[in-house]
Amino acid sequence: MDSFNNALKLVQEEVKDISSTLHHIYKQVPASYIPYGLKEANENLIILHEHISKNPKEPNFPSIKINHKRSRTLANTPAITNKSNTNNRILATREKFQLFSTSHNFSRLHSKQSYQRPKFSRMSNARVIPKATRYDPLANPIFISQEEHELGLFSLSNKGIVSKNADLEELFELPVLNSKKIQLNTFSSQFQSPICDKRIFQTSVDNSIRRKRIEVESPDMIKIGDIDSPSNKKKKEKVKNTIERHFLIVKKGKIKQNLDFDSFRRAYYKKWRTMEEVLRQVEEFCKKFRYLKVVIDARKLYELEIDEVKPLTIEKFRTCVINLHEIKETLISHKVVYRGEVGRHLAAVKIQTAFRRFYGHRQYRHLRALNIRAKIIQLYFRLYLKKLETKRNIEQVRQDRKEKFRQRQKQFKIDWPNIKNTYRTEIHLGSIQPDITKNFYYAKQNIQLMRVFSLCDPKLSIIYISPIVLHSDILEYYYSVLKLCEIPNAKDRLVFITPNHGINLDSLYSTSKLLFLSSGTINEIKEMIKGKIAYLVPNVPNEDDIWLSDLLGIPVMCTEPGLASQISTKIGCTPIFKNVGIKLPLQITGIKTPEFFYQTLSNLIFEHLHKDIWMFKLNHETSSRGLAYFDTTKLKSVLKYRKYDTMKEEFLTEIHAELIKIMPHSVKLVMMPLWESWDSYLQVFCTYGGIIQETPDSRSNIASPCISICIEPDGGIRYICAVDRMQSREYLNLGIFFPQSSFPHSEILEIGYKVGKELYSQGVLGYANIEFVAFPDPYNQGGLPVYWGIDIRLNFGVIASSYFMFHVLVGGFLENASGKYYIEFEEQEDEFNIIEDVFGDNFTNLLTTSNPSRSRNEYTRCKLIKEDVDKYERNVEDFNKFDERCYLFCWHVEHPDLRDLSIGGLFHMCRLESMTYSLETCKGSMFSIYEKLSSHHFGIMGIGNNRQDSIRVLSETFSFILQQAGPPPQPPTSFKMPKKEDYNLNELITKVKSIHKTLEKINKSGKKNYLVELL
Repeated sequence: MDSFNNALKLVQEEVKDISSTLHHIYKQVPASYIPYGLKEANENLIILHEHISKNPKEPNFPSIKINHKRSRTLANTPAITNKSNTNNRILATREKFQLFSTSHNFSRLHSKQSYQRPKFSRMSNARVIPKATRYDPLANPIFISQEEHELGLFSLSNKGIVSKNADLEELFELPVLNSKKIQLNTFSSQFQSPICDKRIFQTSVDNSIRRKRIEVESPDMIKIGDIDSPSNKKKKEKVKNTIERHFLIVKKGKIKQNLDFDSFRRAYYKKWRTMEEVLRQVEEFCKKFRYLKVVIDARKLYELEIDEVKPLTIEKFRTCVINLHEIKETLISHKVVYRGEVGRHLAAVKIQTAFRRFYGHRQYRHLRALNIRAKIIQLYFRLYLKKLETKRNIEQVRQDRKEKFRQRQKQFKIDWPNIKNTYRTEIHLGSIQPDITKNFYYAKQNIQLMRVFSLCDPKLSIIYISPIVLHSDILEYYYSVLKLCEIPNAKDRLVFITPNHGINLDSLYSTSKLLFLSSGTINEIKEMIKGKIAYLVPNVPNEDDIWLSDLLGIPVMCTEPGLASQISTKIGCTPIFKNVGIKLPLQITGIKTPEFFYQTLSNLIFEHLHKDIWMFKLNHETSSRGLAYFDTTKLKSVLKYRKYDTMKEEFLTEIHAELIKIMPHSVKLVMMPLWESWDSYLQVFCTYGGIIQETPDSRSNIASPCISICIEPDGGIRYICAVDRMQSREYLNLGIFFPQSSFPHSEILEIGYKVGKELYSQGVLGYANIEFVAFPDPYNQGGLPVYWGIDIRLNFGVIASSYFMFHVLVGGFLENASGKYYIEFEEQEDEFNIIEDVFGDNFTNLLTTSNPSRSRNEYTRCKLIKEDVDKYERNVEDFNKFDERCYLFCWHVEHPDLRDLSIGGLFHMCRLESMTYSLETCKGSMFSIYEKLSSHHFGIMGIGNNRQDSIRVLSETFSFILQQAGPPPQPPTSFKMPKKEDYNLNELITKVKSIHKTLEKINKSGKKNYLVELL
């Protein structure tokens, strides 16, 4: 108990020591400058002193609850140690009685005592951290304002405002840490209780005088630090530093003239003129912003403006204000801010500020939108420039390739005299322009398969490029035909290649394009033609042929695509015919609008009332696709005015009005499914160009001859054949007769030579087809027919390829004087009965014999057309030795019910029904297979002694097809037809059979006229 009383005495002495320190402060510092917290601490010390004096045995210590087996002791935290003996005794007393303060941290030791940690409460409402700081607090540290400083470090750390590298030295007064020697413990000290060097006993006085946040609203509220040192000297220095701080009070825009103001003026009298100006600016700020009461740190204000007088900014002003948060709370109330006359000015400033902010924001959004649009425009403009640059580069590459093409073609013309008489390789392409309205697009390119019969030239090898994979039966069929026709080494000289392009063929591509996209196939062809003379033979020239020529490094047997497309039009061929003196029908071009079309047609009808039919042709279409015609007898005004002797201008107006009304319903479109109506046709006519053309006065005895020639690179014109075209219905061509019988053969050769030379002079080479229309001379009955030039096509075409097939199958020669085709052998009656060893082939419908009556070792090539025509020594009038041969070829036979029949099955049925071709007699029917019969599309050639016999053979073949597959289905009429070409097999069969019956009647009657000669 004595030791306890001694401890209490020591505590009482310490309390007296603290009280004396406070009393010394009261003497040195005026009462108005002592903060309220220090006064409260002094009162608490007095009460504690009285309590200890009255009750020395029962002091009011902190309560300690013994609830758990483990208790808490003080943590090893830094503290300012007291080295006096009194403090040592106090520490020993606290250790003995286990007395600990509640304001320190504890760590767990084995004890029955427990300590409840005080709970922290939120000191203030958290504010939202800026967006940039939330995303990257290290790169964008927030500025710690005076308000945040006053809220405390705990609040800053909880809000995440304090960054990793923040410097807090200027905002917080950190305790000074003193270094000391550490006491080393002995081995026996581990069994003793630990002795802490911290101040153990603390009363409520310590809690009251600890540093805490004080909201200063006047000079009476000053933040004074803890008086930690017991030395009176240090206490005096601390008080002196606190007193040297001057606080200026501004009330209602005027600085209060108090003791602080006088002391501040005396302390800084040397710079008072500068500070006077600064204080004037402070008063203006307070008046401007209606601050009721502002407490300013005078020393800080002096440090900011010590150098020279500068305009005081609002940022500097706010850093010197101590009660900044109090001012902000006051400004929240608008009734206070905008009160009085000055408030009106502030309100106007606020409104102007808000409007300027709104206007600036609006301008910013507008500029931002303009900036976005400008970026888009710049992007598209850059893309446009890039596109132009790409176009220029592509055009430059195209021009370079064309220049190389011209140089290669020039050298090809020089070397051609040697090339045509040596071993050479031709690469055949059956390309046509892609068009979704064309039925069997890839099969139509394979119509050129008949080119393989050009192998009759023993020095020629062929590489045929097919757009689709050919079935093995088709390949075996052509190889077998060539073998039976005694073509030597057919399999070695003929190669079929399909481009390995890997492209979906749902989209239409020409053969040249598919080959151009197949680099592997191109390399394969390069290996095949390496060290050989080779050149390309396309069908319709296009730019892909030029690119292929550049890739393969070989010339092309055709002209430039641009020149070819220009001449191969209804308008482009007109200058060619005019230059060679060939008559042209009356025609009008350059029609751009429907109104001009009707006006032009009305004038033509008015000027030529006797004309019944007027033809309309699209400039770019071929094969009857763009044809339409109008019968003027449908116009009542025309029939009425034909009776008049004189014509008046009023008649033209009436014809024009009736024409506009009647024509959309009366005009005939040859390929009707391609056009929705007359209006759609007329729109295309005016857009792409076309011609209005007259027709012969007589609607009967009209023939359509066509001449096929080859313009060689050295300028030689090689005549191939001339045919008459057969029409299934008006102006729809579906077959060809060979040889032609429209006008004399000498006239044919002369026309072919003149047109060929004119084309060659314009840079054309390769194959060309010249189309005419021939009819009897209305002014000279019984004289030579009249012919008009109507079209020129620069392509290989069906005419030349079908003639090559016929030439190999028959193995005869073309008589130069008459233009007829003859074979040399003695014809006997009933040859099938005489020849007993006739046998067939499993892959074809050909019949042959082991003892042929004539040799097939030599095949004559097509002759060059010369001005002085050589005469053959053969006497073709000897009917016992020479016999004439003709053929009728229909290249488009379509029957859907044949899709389940194989090629071998078809030829087997042909042999059973005697639908064969005899290589001995050179008569019968021959098939041209383009692809598998599942696509039900092929061609038929009927060969006979004369035209009537060939028609008979083809008629019997059609009857055989109808017998095997049934009648072809009729096109539906109940719904709208798709835009596809319309080739009706029923019309073709009916046309062939009607011609056959007509010829039989004429032969029985013995009457012959021009129509008979045409048929």
